[in-house]
Amino acid sequence: MFTAKKDGKAIADLSVHMTYLPDKGAPVYDFYITDNAGLIQLSDSGNYLIQISYPGYKTFQDTLLLNHKRPRPLIVQLDALEFDLQEVVVTGEFEIKTVDQSINRVRTIERKRIEQQGAVNLKDLLSNELNIRLNTDPELGTGLSLQGISGQNIKILIDGVPVIGRTDGTIDLTQINLANIERVEIIEGPMSVMFGSDALGGVINLITKKSVSHSLEGGANSYTESNGTYNFDGRFGFRKKGLNGQISGGRNFFEGQGIGNEVRAKTWKPREQYFGDLNVGYKYKNTLHRFHSSYFWEKLSNKSEPVFTPYAIYARDAYFYTERISHGVYSDFRISPKSTFNSILNYSTYQRVKASYRKDLVNLTQVPINEADAQDTAKFSLILFRGIYTRQMNKKLSMQAGYDINLEKGVGQRLAGNKQSIQDYGIFTSAEYQFNTRLTLKPGLRFIYNSRYGAPLVPAFNLKYAITSWFHVRASYARGFRAPSLKELSLYFVDVNHNIQGNADLKAEQSNNYILAFSVSGKWTNWNFRIEPSFFHNQLFDMINLAVIDPQRQLYQYVNINTFRSQGLALNLDARRDGFTLATGYSLTGRYNPIARHNYLYSPEFRINSTYTIPRIRTDISLFYKFTGASQGFAIDADEQVIQTRIDPYHTMDMTASRSFWKRRLTCVLGVKNIFNITNINYSAGSGSGVHSGGGSSMPVNMGRTYFVNVRFNLIDMK
Repeated sequence: MFTAKKDGKAIADLSVHMTYLPDKGAPVYDFYITDNAGLIQLSDSGNYLIQISYPGYKTFQDTLLLNHKRPRPLIVQLDALEFDLQEVVVTGEFEIKTVDQSINRVRTIERKRIEQQGAVNLKDLLSNELNIRLNTDPELGTGLSLQGISGQNIKILIDGVPVIGRTDGTIDLTQINLANIERVEIIEGPMSVMFGSDALGGVINLITKKSVSHSLEGGANSYTESNGTYNFDGRFGFRKKGLNGQISGGRNFFEGQGIGNEVRAKTWKPREQYFGDLNVGYKYKNTLHRFHSSYFWEKLSNKSEPVFTPYAIYARDAYFYTERISHGVYSDFRISPKSTFNSILNYSTYQRVKASYRKDLVNLTQVPINEADAQDTAKFSLILFRGIYTRQMNKKLSMQAGYDINLEKGVGQRLAGNKQSIQDYGIFTSAEYQFNTRLTLKPGLRFIYNSRYGAPLVPAFNLKYAITSWFHVRASYARGFRAPSLKELSLYFVDVNHNIQGNADLKAEQSNNYILAFSVSGKWTNWNFRIEPSFFHNQLFDMINLAVIDPQRQLYQYVNINTFRSQGLALNLDARRDGFTLATGYSLTGRYNPIARHNYLYSPEFRINSTYTIPRIRTDISLFYKFTGASQGFAIDADEQVIQTRIDPYHTMDMTASRSFWKRRLTCVLGVKNIFNITNINYSAGSGSGVHSGGGSSMPVNMGRTYFVNVRFNLIDMK
């Protein structure tokens, strides 16, 4: 039986490496996973070498004599690490590690924070993150930028599998539901060696709930918000010996919200979503296998204002239907105590349909609009084969090698020939070498063959140096790349009003990224704290943009034309004591715009997240505040003149209160979002030195102040 020494509580889902040491013959290796009571069962008595390395606890290794005649199980107690800000990370790592152990610089968002914030989807969650900016389009949804780099260069993964279905280059964050997400890991800077294309600016990996800790589990979750949001989801799971399974699903509904005097049209479009997940896992000897299937469907309604004529009253309405399906098989093989093999086989599909109608508002009939851009259907599929072999060569050196095969197909009226495909084959390798007790090096390299373009060789190098046990330095250089999409390679949208074509000769976008980061952690009186200053610089080459190729024919084509640079700094402070947590930070991001040959234009951000537990009533009070500074840039107007642009700064703040009842079977969260009631901010294109004047307008950023209640019910004792 394995327990925590501090409080004596059993540790569930603990990986225990056991080597049986017989009197005669070779040692026999096996590994086990503890059940909800922290127990494992062994078939033979005798001497065993027990090895445990578990995040948040000190490494345990000992030789024990186990006897089946014992009336009670043998108890092994694990010592917790003194510093308790040790989030677990897996993205880009050879094995599960804590944040301080990781050679990469990783941000984590745990399930508790997701629930305290009242975040329904990835847009809600990232709205409070430092150095991440969100942008919203009425039809395309919400995208993001990271370190000043746009969302088409940010790879979003779920359990290491890419989310497909980029609309205009970005994934709609409102379509990524968090009901089944255990935590989110964010890595800034290129991760192209490990994850290939589209990871040029960084990676966001969502880790799902993969198993249950009890023989039977179940629950329901209800979320209601004053802006017309009504969500409900439920789950059921079981666990029996080596087999466990979980099924979940739900419906999200948003009735839409207008800002102004809209009659039918809504600034924030009505959405209806259905989603479901299935997880089945099985442990057999030294292997773990898991099947995961997910389904997502959405209807977005974009209704127009009424048009009045002497003979009719009508409107032009558009509906967007999105369907995303993913099936995957994950296998983990423990070949020996020092080597593992992990594989993923995944098939994903994405479909987006646009249907536009002319609706008679008198008799309520509607007919399809017969225009080129009024109706459209696009289908994409991705088959992923991925495998990673990891081996610890000795106490200082670990090696990793893997393959990554992506087979993508697209079908649509706006693709040349109505059907296109692209194949990408990659092999990668990396090593982690602990030069001494202080210095760790991690080089990596990826080789790529692509069926449609010349792929670059992608290197990376990471360094971690422990000046003391509480002061660490991390430095990295990484080459990133983004493959041209099927749309950019093969788009064919030509009619009376449009002449937009892809370019089969496009090259991959490439980048150089440099990061220097420091970490100081320790304990002062009753506080545990971590301070992290960091600096970054990005250079992007051969950026793909839509440009006018033939002005007479108004021919637009995707070309490699632009370069881009960004640089900045960030300072983060995390602190914790009994009953109180604080996470605050400041960042400054500069972007260089080659259009005006101007110096870097900088934009600041500041945030505070804080939670205080009121002991007497056992209630958590949480505050989430972010200041988003003014963003400046340059653009070219219709007269091909350079104009300066500016997006005004704004503040957002949310506050929640949460409490659990009935032995934590029932949890209630009450909250208010957008306390400052920010809805629109000014966007202007004004005059300046050597810059021509432009116009100004406002852009929506929030729905106004809203109130929500979230009730979660669990069918098991959560003590």
